[in-house]
Amino acid sequence: MAALITLNAGMRYIEALMKDGNRGDHLSVAWLKPGDSTPAIIHGTYLSP
Repeated sequence: MAALITLNAGMRYIEALMKDGNRGDHLSVAWLKPGDSTPAIIHGTYLSP
């Protein structure tokens, strides 16, 4: 797992680098909100390419 960072409104922090392998590759981005114990997957509509 990567180091945790604090997100601030209006700022972009997430960068994901992925190398295409032998098909079937997958990448998910999740966040852990204060007070939650389980990370939640961030839907693609909230991420920019």
